[in-house]
Amino acid sequence: SRNTNDKAVDWLIQHPEKIHRLYFSQNTNDKAVEWLIKHPEKICDSFSQNTNDKAVEWLINHPDKIEVYWFSINPNDKAAEWMLKCKNTMYFYRLSENRNDKIVDWLINHPDKIDCESFSRNTNDKAVEWLINHPNKIHYFFFARILNNKSIKWIIDNHLEKITHTVNVRNLDCETIFKLLLENQEKIDYNDISFNKNFYKQDDSKIKNLLKLISE
Repeated sequence: SRNTNDKAVDWLIQHPEKIHRLYFSQNTNDKAVEWLIKHPEKICDSFSQNTNDKAVEWLINHPDKIEVYWFSINPNDKAAEWMLKCKNTMYFYRLSENRNDKIVDWLINHPDKIDCESFSRNTNDKAVEWLINHPNKIHYFFFARILNNKSIKWIIDNHLEKITHTVNVRNLDCETIFKLLLENQEKIDYNDISFNKNFYKQDDSKIKNLLKLISE
């Protein structure tokens, strides 16, 4: 039901009893969204997280159908504009995680509205830079796990001692991964490496030697 492929969506629409409503409500495929709008009784709260423009427009036109918990993290520009006009209805804990530039800019200009734990999950570069400039606001557990290389490299270079768990290496460059493998193996979740395309693009005996080393 999460699959956005047209054929997958067509099959689900033809077999509605097979639809998982929670996941299908998040499906950004136009056909999926159009079907849900025609069958609003099938819409779940998670539809408020759907980034498809048609889904967002429908929600804005039916504000009673907006589930604030989900809508607050919707990065769609139209959703962001509506939220900034209706700030009193927003859930700031979740809004602080929203990666939309307009939302992040507004939060940085209104730091009293920032929930630092949630903001530490925000992958937007501006959010990451603000936190690096205000390290006392960082929640390191989350900051070390987001998919933003700036946050990960900053932690590795400056505050690795603050990390009692692993850092996210899914998008890191190989040189930084090698450094961690050699010096701080305990800071790496090896499942993350398996998702890192940069690592496996390297046809280098160095990788084989490192993998052999850490397996011993």
